[in-house]
Parts: sequence; structure tokens; C-alpha cells
Amino acid sequence: MLKRFQQIATKIPLYYEQFKRKGNAAVLARGAVSSFILKVLGMGLAFGVQVVAARWLGAERYGNYVYVIAWMNFLVLLGKLGFDSTSVRFIAAYCGQQEWGLLRGFLNYSSRIIVVASVGAAFCLGFGAWLFRSQISTEVLYSFWIASAMLPAMTALTIQESRLLALRKVWQAQLPQVILRPLFLLIGLALLTIGVKQLNESIFMALTLAATVGSLGIITLFFKKLMPKEINLAKTQFNAKEWLRMSQAMVLVSGFTLILAQSDIVMIGSLVGSKETGLYTVAAKIAGLLIFPLVAINSILAPLVADLYTQQNRQELQRIVSLGLQCVFLSTLSITIVLTIWGKTILSSFGAEFFSGYPILLILIVGQLINAMAGPVSLLLNMTGYHNDATKVLAVSATLNIILNAILIPSYGSVGASVATVISTTLWNVAMAFIVWHRIKIVAVATPSFFLNKLINFKNK
Repeated sequence: MLKRFQQIATKIPLYYEQFKRKGNAAVLARGAVSSFILKVLGMGLAFGVQVVAARWLGAERYGNYVYVIAWMNFLVLLGKLGFDSTSVRFIAAYCGQQEWGLLRGFLNYSSRIIVVASVGAAFCLGFGAWLFRSQISTEVLYSFWIASAMLPAMTALTIQESRLLALRKVWQAQLPQVILRPLFLLIGLALLTIGVKQLNESIFMALTLAATVGSLGIITLFFKKLMPKEINLAKTQFNAKEWLRMSQAMVLVSGFTLILAQSDIVMIGSLVGSKETGLYTVAAKIAGLLIFPLVAINSILAPLVADLYTQQNRQELQRIVSLGLQCVFLSTLSITIVLTIWGKTILSSFGAEFFSGYPILLILIVGQLINAMAGPVSLLLNMTGYHNDATKVLAVSATLNIILNAILIPSYGSVGASVATVISTTLWNVAMAFIVWHRIKIVAVATPSFFLNKLINFKNK
């Protein structure tokens, strides 16, 4: 045992030197480690926020809050107009090719469009809530109006995060939204305990707005400091036609992805009620912990994929994707075991009424594990110009998800919604993995190394 420990100790300096290198694997490793640490810390903070909010609000008021947030997230899609994913692709490509004029033009052009689109989306959300004011409570109406004010800030925060990820500045990109935003919320909740006896959904929404604005200010400072200085001297160039074509495709991809992620919450709230929405949302948030290893890897994998595919270096692309998949699947499997064993205890921490969400949690865990096995299939299609294929798959899956929700929710409530989510998740992951194999000639499914080599050899015949 001691000898084995000594052998490992002697290899640590070698591993450290490899970790510091400039190769793609080292970049992926550093980015993944940074993102993983941030996600773990952010997960703890976000978990704390949700526990405090759920216990203080109760299942019904908490359900109202997440219902409003779900609608805001739908409208954020219009505010972004697909320029979050588009930014990752074009900024990474322009930096790699040192096309500073096009980079400057893209930033200016996208910023103007995003401001107009997000303000318009915010107006639609607020006006829509006013139109249906007779069917909702006053507190929910106020929550919708506060969410309308938050929508442009949330849009800008997401865009700035994507831009920094494209520059491979992982911790600067994720720190404001992943760490600072929930931290600000916790501080606000702590301060409220001094003078407020009862928390309602509109007050919590106002805290969320303040935390979002504060995080946006910090990430904007990061972005201004870290942008390549060469763009200040470059002559602005535009390629608006290509940018818009890509962004329009990304709107559809993001839209169908959002439908898959949020339609269950919206439909439960509309068909069953706020309490059931709260139960489902808590279970979904806990199951969502399984996906953060994939998110951590994808955050740094996206610019690498765009760069390697532009160079037509498929062998290196396969190596990086396989390395990322191994990390994602093993990490997700570990979290799956923990959540399966201690899921009831975790649910109970939100309040006694959330304990009944354990069956929902188990079903959603299956869907997230399938998602981890397929890895970055959607990212690979979006970053390599095959976003139209991704759009078609997501369109079919989103439609199926809505149909299944409409059939299952009235009879089975949240359990039915979770089953619908798992079925649609399985469909789009399997379909995209096959398309990636066919179009890009990349194996993007978690498989043992010996079987992966056989697949690659078969593909190359």
C-alpha cells in the first residue's frame, strides 16, 4: 500500500505539468476543473436559497414564484434571439483566426439587437400579465411585473456569460451568475428576516431582480477588462447576414430546448395548481444536480469544438469529446447514487410537504442519466453548422413533450409530467447521437474505451 502511494506521489508533478500545458486536453481539464468547482459552490448556494425560499414561502407561494420565472425564461428566449450560442461560435472562431474587425462588428451588432429585443420581450410579459389580471392574484401580478423588469438584465447576464466562455474565461464567466447571484439572494433573505415576518412571492421576486442586476454589473466589468485589446484598433466589419442566419437557427434550438425544460412546469401550474408545481420544481431542481458535470464540461468544450472543427481536426475533436464524456458520465453516476440513497432526506429539508416528491425525483434522475450518457450531442451539432438537424430533432421532441404532458398531467399530476420529460429526453439524445455519428463522424456516447475504438475503426472503414 505504501509503495503504491509513493508511486502516485511521484507522478503528481508530472500530472501538474501536463495540467499547465497549452494543449486542448489541458485547456479542457483546467476549464472543467474551474467550472466544476464553481458549479459545486454555486450548487450549494442555490440549494440554500431554494430551501430557505421553499420553507418560508410554502409549496403554494413557491409554486407561484417558479411559475412566473418559467414564463420569464420563455420570454428571455426572445430577448437573446439566439445570440448566446451564436456568440460562443463566432467569438471563438474570430479570436482563433485573429479577425478583430469582424469580432468588433459582431459585438456591436449583437448588442444593439439584444437591447431592443429584450425590452420588447419585457413589455410583452408585463402587458400579458395585465391582460389576465382577473385570473391571478395581486401578488402574482406584481411578480410578473417585477419579472418583466428583470428580463432585460437576465438576458444581458446570459449573453455576457456566453461571450466570456467563448474567450475561455471560465471562472469569470460563471462566477457572477453561478456564485454571486445566489449569494446576493441569500444575503437579501437574511436581511429580510430582520424586518419582514412573512415572505411572499413578489418580495422574493424583487430580491431576485436586485441580485440579477448586481451580478450583471460585475460580469460587465469582467467583460470590458478581458476583451482582446486588438479590437480597439481594428476597423469594424460586418457579416450581418451570416450572424442573423445563425442566430435565427439558435432561437429555434433554444426555444425547443426551453419548451422541453419549462413546459412541464407551466402546464402543471395551468392544469393542476401551484402546490403541485412547487413539488415538481423542487424534485426537478434536485435531479438537475446530475447535469452540472455536463454543463461544466460543455462550458469549455464549446469553443474548443468550434475551433477544432474549423481546422478539420476530427481526430483531436474525437479525443477531446471522449475525454469529456468519460468525466461527465463518471461524475453523473456518482451523483446519481447519492441522490437515490439520500433523496428523501434532501427533499425533506425543503419542508415536510415536499417529501412526497421522491417518486418524481427518481423518474427525473433516469432522464438526467440518459442525458449525461449522450453528452454534448446538441453542442456538437450547434458548433459545427448542423444546427438545422438539432432544430428538427428538438421540434419533434418538444411537440411530443407537450402532447404527453397534456395526456398525463390531468390523470397523474407531477408524476405524469416527469414520465413525459424522460421519454422526450431519451428521444432527442438518441436521435442527436446518431446524427453526430452520421454528420460529423464523431462518437458522442459514453462507451468503454475498447468499444469506442471498435466504433471509430468501423466508422473509418
